[in-house]
Amino acid sequence: MNWFTNKLFGVKKSRNEELAENMYSALVLDGGPSSGSPNRIDATELEIPIGKLERFAHKRLISLEAMLFVASQIETAERSQKLQRVFGDGQLHPFAMEMGRLIAAKWNQRGIDMEKFDVGERCFDEIEDFLEKPFRWARAWLDEFYDDSEKSGEHYIMWTEQWLKEFEVMRNMVKEYA
Repeated sequence: MNWFTNKLFGVKKSRNEELAENMYSALVLDGGPSSGSPNRIDATELEIPIGKLERFAHKRLISLEAMLFVASQIETAERSQKLQRVFGDGQLHPFAMEMGRLIAAKWNQRGIDMEKFDVGERCFDEIEDFLEKPFRWARAWLDEFYDDSEKSGEHYIMWTEQWLKEFEVMRNMVKEYA
């Protein structure tokens, strides 16, 4: 009878799968945690040239996704370690696993060739410099969009502060709900 219920109503999502989708929607799709802030810095404030707006939006989306994945890993790491002590190496917190699956699926839909086991490495690579040297990361992040590197120098401090706040919100949300 279970197969019939699944056919009629679909397979019920797990709590962690639903939470990952909701968190992704709130923290990535809506433009990031700063989207509602009156102080939000976007392409207009950064004076991104019109011809580079699509690339800007794509790069921002990838960075938000990578940060959400990393926040998920960081904030569930202690619980993952407990799972590993009980069940053996390779065990991750179920929420962190769901977030990885979700982001891998999103990237595959957009044509970013990723195996689901590569998503973690790619996400950490994407923001490793942000975690270690956020101001340098933000300057390099913006440099791609200007012909004159001095232009990114006008904006990178505020851009860094915005990303640091966004990452902190992501970490707090994962910590609170996962």
